[in-house]
Parts: sequence; structure tokens; C-alpha cells
Amino acid sequence: MAKKVCIAARIKEQPPLAAAILQDCSIIWLQDLDAAGRLAALSSADAVLAGPLTSELTPEEKKLLDSPLIVQTISAGVDQIDFSSLPAGIRLYSNTGGWAHAMAEHALALALACTRQLRPQTEALENGRFDTKAYTLRLLGQCRVLIVGWGGVGHAAAKLFALFGCTVSALGRTAPDDPFLCRGYDSAHLTEALADADIVILSVPDTKFTHGMINAETLAVMKEDAILINVARAGLIDHDALYAHLKSHPGFFAGLDVWWQERRLYPAQGDPLTKLPNVAATAHNSGLSPTAGAEAAESALKNIALVLAGQPARGRVKIEEYRREEKA
Repeated sequence: MAKKVCIAARIKEQPPLAAAILQDCSIIWLQDLDAAGRLAALSSADAVLAGPLTSELTPEEKKLLDSPLIVQTISAGVDQIDFSSLPAGIRLYSNTGGWAHAMAEHALALALACTRQLRPQTEALENGRFDTKAYTLRLLGQCRVLIVGWGGVGHAAAKLFALFGCTVSALGRTAPDDPFLCRGYDSAHLTEALADADIVILSVPDTKFTHGMINAETLAVMKEDAILINVARAGLIDHDALYAHLKSHPGFFAGLDVWWQERRLYPAQGDPLTKLPNVAATAHNSGLSPTAGAEAAESALKNIALVLAGQPARGRVKIEEYRREEKA
């Protein structure tokens, strides 16, 4: 009997992609069903493809998610999920690496904006100052890059920065080993790894183990002219500590794509970090490109296919690491 895959994610504009990857499966588009039909489909599903798993399923529908072999998200991050609304037996998978191509390029763009001091130069020109030699401009290829988090984004970033000639290291739960890396660190050696880096790229999930990992103490061990890039989650960084460090260390730069308050919650007056000349800022869009949506959908669908075939898959979520009440 064909496996049943229920798709709640908004990817119906790409139905040939789902059919091509899940060739032997029965694909059920939940958006085409009424409430009763959705419940019936989910109660017998072998797999479910969700979006960010926030609003695309009702509370009643979420109660049925303990029976599928895999509940796969389109999103790479899962810290936005209210895990208390999910059944204890859910087998949840995040879309590890699904958005990695664009995010790695975005991290590179933020790094270049900082090494070439594009923000201070633009502001100087706007104010009528043509200061050709007033900046300490650096070559990216001469920088030592540390990638914190060895998932899909980390691996893609390592490959990209290595192509620019950077000396690349990475930190994971266990020390990563990869041809693009000169060294791997395990999580117990974060301080040592930060102290050695010119550029630090955060690409790790925001869990109870990583929340606030960049704080006054860890910033203090970094180089005076280091560059901190965050394309992961804002909660990895202590906001006030970063602001104070950037104010007192004008040679230290930050490239930020993620924010402590976002979208409708973003303060109308803006975040004070964006007013600093040593900050390059973007609006949490590092994963976007003309092909990013299709790439993310393909990655998620392929992961479902692996699980249904009884093969190892990526991104199994350890929900106990995301319990909000356990975060620092």
C-alpha cells in the first residue's frame, strides 16, 4: 500500500516536485480538504510536511502528529514552535540545510560589508567626506573564520569562505572534520575558538545550550577588530552586551540578519544597534533567493522520502533542548 504524505506547507505551486520525489506515495494536499477531511487524512498519514509548524495546523490537528513516521518542517529553525501544543510522541525533523545556499552567500556578503567597512564609508560620503585612506580595510582571504554550528549552513559557509582563501575552522557538539576546515572544535572549546578568529559566523540553533552564548564574557575574549556575523537566531547573543561592546570597540564589527524583536514586534523607533557605524544589518532575509523556496521544498521532501524508505535522515529535533522554560 502506498505511503500517505499530507502536505500542509504552502508549496502547491510546485506539485510536480512533490510527485517526482515521492513517486510511490499518495500525496494529500490539506488545503484542498474541509476540516473533517483534514482530520481524517492526518489520522492515517505516514508523513506530514509542515511549514514553520505555527499556524498551518489547528490545535486539534496537531494532536494527531504522534502517529506519522516523520513530521517535517520547511523551516530550518524550530525555536518558534510552541512545543506544548505537540504530542509527546511526535517524530519532528527540521529542514537542515534547506536554505543553506542563500544563507551562506548572505553571511559572505555581511562579512565583506564589514571587512571593507561599507557602512562607515557610505555615511562619510553622505556627509560630504571623501576619506580615501581613513579606513582599515581588510582582505577576506587573510581572515581566520570560525563557523559556530556544523549543520547545512555551516558546511555551505565553510566551502564558500574557503574558496576565498580564508582559513576556516568550525565548532560543533563534537569537533567537525571536513576537507574545507583547518581545524574542528567541540563545544567545550568555544572560548579558545573565539579568541583565534577574525570572523565568527553563528549558524547554530537557539536551544537551552546555546541561548546567550555570545555575552559580555565571550565577547571579551574575541579580537579587538573581530567581526561577528549572525544568520541564525538573535537569542544566541546578549543584545545589551553586544551593544556595549560595539560602542566601546569601534574596530569590532557585527553583521546581523536576525533580531530580538521581528516583523510586527520590531520597535517602531528601530533597534539602537542599527544606528552604530560598525553594524551591517538586514531584515532576516538571508535565506531568500529566486530559487530558495524550491530548494527548501526539495530538501524537505527528500528527507521525507529517506524516512519512508527506512534510511537515515537529517534534522531529527530533540524537543527537550527547546523547552522555553529551560532556557537561560
